[in-house]
Amino acid sequence: MPSPPTRWGRGYKGPRRESFPLPDEYALDADETPLDQISVKTLTACFTALLNSKPHPCRGAWEKRLPITLEHWKTIASRYNNSLLTPRDYHLHFKHITHRRIGTNNRFADQPSTCRFCHKYVESSVRLGRCPSLKKIFGTINKALGFAPRQNRSTQEQTLDTLFYFPHKSTPPSVAHLYMIAWRFIITDFYQLNYNKELPPFDEVQAYSIYKRTLERYTTLVQAKAFTIRALIHARERSGATHPQRLLNRTNHTIGPLFHLDAAGTLSITERMAKRLDVAQMGHIGNNIRILTHDEH
Repeated sequence: MPSPPTRWGRGYKGPRRESFPLPDEYALDADETPLDQISVKTLTACFTALLNSKPHPCRGAWEKRLPITLEHWKTIASRYNNSLLTPRDYHLHFKHITHRRIGTNNRFADQPSTCRFCHKYVESSVRLGRCPSLKKIFGTINKALGFAPRQNRSTQEQTLDTLFYFPHKSTPPSVAHLYMIAWRFIITDFYQLNYNKELPPFDEVQAYSIYKRTLERYTTLVQAKAFTIRALIHARERSGATHPQRLLNRTNHTIGPLFHLDAAGTLSITERMAKRLDVAQMGHIGNNIRILTHDEH
């Protein structure tokens, strides 16, 4: 009986029993992408990881303080490489949280050690993940998403989830994206409170401002993504190429459950998100976005 042919990318490699390696049977340790779909960028990252086998000092520092595993680190690293956010949205978290470069008060003997957000506990990189004022911001984001974190988590697990936006493969991408954007504005305000003496102490008004800026930035990014997808669909229709359904599916997985793109690339928003924008007095941002009905959810 003849051996079935083996595909390699868009072409053919030869009979399956005579082909090695098979793209669907092997993958690099650093990535789960099939061999025939690996990019030069991925290969470079894998080879670099082999050359630089010694982990960064920040890993050891965090692992002493939180129950963070190698799988967590892989998930955290993958979040910095996505098709929705830009480096502007995550570079502050990467530098100041992941690499522990944030200048918390407990590092300076000439400053009061009290947290500048809650004005209650000693300020440290770990304590930021437990700060009551910041937890309110993330709690409001969870409500906007309809996201319910797992119950019965230990204090350390809760801190890990807050600081590193739930580093689990089961976490919806929208949760991670909104948390990353929120950390961008939290870290910005963190330093402004220290250097701008004219600013009032951090309170609920400023906390709500961070939440509003997070929603606004996320909605703007989703709209930009929808515009790109729509342009691609129109370009392929004009050239007679196939419809980018796989890309559309991946994008809907990324922006759901708050937003959705139909086959034509038209962006829709859930009633929950539209209400959140209205309450935050940002309804004008979603004026041109169609609201999904209950039957379409």
